Amino acid sequence: AIDETNTMLTRLLGEARGSLYQNDDSTTQSQQSKDKITRTLMLTILWSQPPILNDNNSGIHSNPIIRGHAAFAGASRLSSTTMEDDISPPITTCLAIPKEPTLEALDLLPCRYSSNANQHSEMIGASAKISSWCRIRRPLEDPTIFKVPGMNVREVLLVQHCNSHATFDESNDDFVKSLDILEGLTSNLFVIYKDKTIRTASEGTVLSGYARYLIVNELRTNSELGIVLDDTRPPTVQDAIDGLWSEVFVTSAIRLIIPVERVLIPSIDDEVKTISDMTTLWQTEDATHHFARALRSALFESDTYASVLKN
Repeated sequence: AIDETNTMLTRLLGEARGSLYQNDDSTTQSQQSKDKITRTLMLTILWSQPPILNDNNSGIHSNPIIRGHAAFAGASRLSSTTMEDDISPPITTCLAIPKEPTLEALDLLPCRYSSNANQHSEMIGASAKISSWCRIRRPLEDPTIFKVPGMNVREVLLVQHCNSHATFDESNDDFVKSLDILEGLTSNLFVIYKDKTIRTASEGTVLSGYARYLIVNELRTNSELGIVLDDTRPPTVQDAIDGLWSEVFVTSAIRLIIPVERVLIPSIDDEVKTISDMTTLWQTEDATHHFARALRSALFESDTYASVLKN
């Protein structure tokens, strides 16, 4: 199956590269302006279980059926003057917290990995993307609770009970304070602390996206950034309440780094109708998103990202 997947990827990349060469207009414009036109290519490889023809084959493990799809998601212009400044607009995020402040209710929310074996039987952990996640996560996109219109909530952040809080009084405040923050529905989360460390949940507990890989690699190898990576402990709600956070951003393959300007806590007791029904856990004090911009600039100058653009 691995060999077939590699063959499929090579074929899709070859066809995508060929379609780019046919676009003479954009190539000419790019050469005239001395800018680079970059397009985001979305590659999807779908592994599905082959059908079992009869009961006699029920114990046989056949190779998965492999399908592939490639599509361009858009184009952007990069130049020497805009590569550092052209960062995505900041977004607001919201924690995925159940209305009932209990661990049992939290475990019933959609997640990539559940400690309850009876819930989300389709989930296989955070080691790979599965297509059913798009359907399973829909309750967390509820416009009456999390992604309320008019609040610029573009991402919902998954949480889990922090192991260091062995017990807590099941009041709303204590429950929220006991939570680790893992990742977004479609992104990875990074939090810069005021002590010059940057924290993100460890591999195995969150999906290790390609943008996350690029950023973790840059943080580990670029000492000039002046930030120490800690990918063994996820950011916590308690740390935000204690004022330890300095900057927040999420990452995705399409937009790379997206600054976060605010993290909200949904109303646990009532339906959310206005921004006043939600509590602000954290809000940026630096509208320039200094580190997110510096990291993005460093990524564009790095050998790893240069090889991605070249290939």
